[in-house]
Amino acid sequence: MKKELLNEKIKEASKDSDIKALIKSVTNRFRNKLTEDELNSCALNALSRAIVHYDPQKKSKFTTYLHNGLKVECLTQLKKNEPTNRKLHKHRVEADNSFEIKKTMIDVMDEISQLKDGHMLVDKYLWNYSLREIGIKNGIHPETVRLKIKNTLETLRYKMR
Repeated sequence: MKKELLNEKIKEASKDSDIKALIKSVTNRFRNKLTEDELNSCALNALSRAIVHYDPQKKSKFTTYLHNGLKVECLTQLKKNEPTNRKLHKHRVEADNSFEIKKTMIDVMDEISQLKDGHMLVDKYLWNYSLREIGIKNGIHPETVRLKIKNTLETLRYKMR
């Protein structure tokens, strides 16, 4: 999508009262942990990604897609602000705190993104694509996709030990 068109769509979406309310609702949860600039940056990033990547054929609302993307952006920003350099296998969730669980999920997503075929795991288990859809997207046979996902899961399990 061209930059000018994207900027125009972002300006248009920013004026929508439902989108404003949704952004305010999500960012209010992070107000005591992130600065106003960081919250605005998260909102802008999530909105631009939602505009570019939203697929109405997946049968979800744009606002739902934006809501989830905004939460991920804010959690990712929190992780960036965290001063520690812990490895995934040393990080265990010991609290019943859902915030800690979400931070752990971000850690897992970071590990997946570093794997060669990690994008296939995301497509399969996060976006619920079929092996056939992933195969078409990557130009390979569905059986090859199944094997790559299996091997990538094994690699991820090994890294998490």
